[in-house]
Amino acid sequence: MRPSDRLRRLVRLPARAKTIRTDVDAEIAHHLEQTERELTAAGMSPDDARREARRRFGDVETVRHSLRELDRTGARREARSDFWSGWWQDLRRSVRSLRREPAFAAVVAITLALGLGANATMFRVLDRLLLRPAPYVRTDGTLSLLYFQQESPQFGHVTFTSQSYPAFEMLRREFAPKGDLAAWWQAQASSGQGSDARKLRVTFVTPNYFSLLGVNAWKGRLFDTAMWDAEPVPSAVLSYEYATATFGDPSVAIGKTVPIGPKTYTVAGVAPPGFVGADLRKSDAFVTMASGVGATIGENWRTTANMRWLQIVAHRAPNVTAEQAGAAMTTVLQSYGRSHAKGDSAVTIVAGSIVRARRPDGMATARISLWLGGVALLVLLVACSNVANLLLARTMRRRRELAVHLALGVSRARLTRTMVTETLILGAAGGVLAILLSIWGDALLRKTLLAGIPLESNPLDARQTLFVTLLVVVAALIAGFVPALVASGTPLVESLKSGAREGGGRRHALRTALVVVQGTLSVILLVGAGLFVRSFSHATSVDLGFEPSGLLLASPDLGTKGSDPRDLEERWLRVVDEVRTVPGVVSVAQTVTVAFESQMDFTILIDGDTLRLQKGGGPYANGVSYDYFRTMKTPILRGRDFARTDQKGTRNVAVINEAMAAQAWPGRDALGQCFNITDLEGCLTVIGIVPNSRTTQLADEPPPQLYIPITQWHPDWRSIMVRLATTSDASAIPAVRRAILAVEPTLPYVDVRPMTEIVDAQVASWKLGAAMFTLFGALGVIVAALGLYSVIAHDVTQRRREMGVRMALGARREDVARLVVGSGVRQAIAGMVLGLVIAWAVSTRVSDLLFQTSPRDPWIYGSVVALLLMVAILASFIPARRASKLDPADVLRDS
Repeated sequence: MRPSDRLRRLVRLPARAKTIRTDVDAEIAHHLEQTERELTAAGMSPDDARREARRRFGDVETVRHSLRELDRTGARREARSDFWSGWWQDLRRSVRSLRREPAFAAVVAITLALGLGANATMFRVLDRLLLRPAPYVRTDGTLSLLYFQQESPQFGHVTFTSQSYPAFEMLRREFAPKGDLAAWWQAQASSGQGSDARKLRVTFVTPNYFSLLGVNAWKGRLFDTAMWDAEPVPSAVLSYEYATATFGDPSVAIGKTVPIGPKTYTVAGVAPPGFVGADLRKSDAFVTMASGVGATIGENWRTTANMRWLQIVAHRAPNVTAEQAGAAMTTVLQSYGRSHAKGDSAVTIVAGSIVRARRPDGMATARISLWLGGVALLVLLVACSNVANLLLARTMRRRRELAVHLALGVSRARLTRTMVTETLILGAAGGVLAILLSIWGDALLRKTLLAGIPLESNPLDARQTLFVTLLVVVAALIAGFVPALVASGTPLVESLKSGAREGGGRRHALRTALVVVQGTLSVILLVGAGLFVRSFSHATSVDLGFEPSGLLLASPDLGTKGSDPRDLEERWLRVVDEVRTVPGVVSVAQTVTVAFESQMDFTILIDGDTLRLQKGGGPYANGVSYDYFRTMKTPILRGRDFARTDQKGTRNVAVINEAMAAQAWPGRDALGQCFNITDLEGCLTVIGIVPNSRTTQLADEPPPQLYIPITQWHPDWRSIMVRLATTSDASAIPAVRRAILAVEPTLPYVDVRPMTEIVDAQVASWKLGAAMFTLFGALGVIVAALGLYSVIAHDVTQRRREMGVRMALGARREDVARLVVGSGVRQAIAGMVLGLVIAWAVSTRVSDLLFQTSPRDPWIYGSVVALLLMVAILASFIPARRASKLDPADVLRDS
């Protein structure tokens, strides 16, 4: 063995692959050489001694391989031990370092927590809306919701999700070799009668619904998949939550009876906790269609082909793709449409995602949530930029300390690892705070913006914890990369020469660049907030044609009792008269349809010609009582209102809106004109014209609408509109319900709701966007302002000697303050310009999510610029004030 090998083995330098091979070969050679010398000394010839030494040693190659493996294993074990030992030392050193600066650590942790918390909250929403199917539904990718698409001359490209039962039966029969189909329909029903009645959300399902979704009962059994006809004893499956609320212990619900609508059902099973069906709509009970849907949808539901009401889910065979399933079912449906002379002959079926928010034509709430997820990432980037700035300033303050470490033999790689460890500790603290913030944010969203989306009761799960953990690591690496890079590049000699008395200090261009990045991202956040706030403002201030505030909608089910129209009319009048006696009620009216919930269209004939359909829908018809327009606060523009004398047997009359007047009689006065509609004998004379009302979607143009006296029509189903003296309806709702039950004590549950609840559902997506964009925009601006303040304050400290010299040479304090403020404003302007350019380019992508708002509204862009300029001035004011109060003599004496 060479002397160099003996020396290296003696001091045991770190082993590498090459040195391990060298060591093993040297060890074997040394052993063979020693044995040969001993045998030669015993009298053997050199050749015999060499052969004997090899024979005694054994298979050299096997031993060499074994020794190399042992040395490699030991080297890896030693390297791992050194790494973890060094990392533990770095961790303890970092903790000690941060404990000496608690204020700095708290600011960094809170800054990261704001960005991480926003992302944790949005991840929960996106995870539930877009990433996962409903709880307990199979996740093997074989389920698809069916979407039906059609090109319409009036409405363009239309996507809908409902289909008739006969079409469903044919689709299921023909699709059988490739999989199976199940269907459901959700409606409200009453449990019990009179004052004890309760409102239920009931889902009517085909018997194979649960098995197709892959859902098992929590307790009891589910439906028999072969029982497609009515059960001898109607059975129901209750949701876990409803069973708990009704029976206390859900396990005792099995075998109990529950009244649902006109029937009594025996509880066969309880669904798993949190199960909400296939499409995230809460349900209290599940019953088969054959056992109960006829009482709600009509007894001819199996054969009625012109009524689309079913939602359909497909379970595909493993070898059948969604595209193949859609194409196969499209052929069947179009053939069915041609044979039945239905519009389905031109319908295309898309086997889409089981996650309804990923429907082919998009979903406003889901798309806005996706944008908000991106916005939350922008907030995190702003936070990371700010933290990077703070860490960079701290690194520059510690240059002399870092140089001492380097001089004592600490490697630059080890120094970098220490800096990254500090950032990871701060990120972990921020992650814990972020989880607490996300729990609070989750509770807030449940009660406000996302009250209609069923989220799991546990606000923290493994997926969210894993997401926050990964985000902490990524955020720490992003925020700590630049400071660690600067720390590793610390110039040794120059830094050791510098001292506390050295003035001026150098300004770091990276810090300015990070402030510009924060300003850029803040502009994008604020422009998005401005666009959605303006959209929400426009949506809530749009003229609906009626006043929803202080208006109640009551829906008593009188139509199921008796068939005598005269008796039914008298009962409705008694109910209306009783409601009028409720304190605070100004007026009461009857209506057949309700804005944003139900519409009825008829074929309208004018001079023998059919009034053509409009792109926005309609013409729609509504039957109303004589006090309807006063109750709705809809003014009569011309002509007169309905009167009590407009009864069956008198001249048929109608009130129309401006849209119908313009379409039906362009250039002519519509008053006194006569027209015919289907289902009503005789000509209707126009006696009044009212403003246009929005009845379908808030974003749609008001469609043509006509109103007929309910006393000339006598429909069975009606609702009651109740106008209150005040906009407060908290106490009026139970009072109206009691008044109705006083006249009809055996009624099922009487649903009374404020009309604002229905209108609010129309503006939910803009409200979500406005609230979350504003929140995230405010967070971004606050963090950016703190970042700008820290940079300016650090700059003032670094330039303390320079400013003292300026003031000693005659500069006024106002000049120094103006210099500092000007520096902050210039950095803010640079970020604003870049942000405005990006926002201008990107804003058009959200134009279809806005309401009557231009994505490049100059007023919004100007407001953002003014706000950020004001923030920049305020963030620079305190450092500027501090700089202006410097004493030149003290500064020069200390330098």
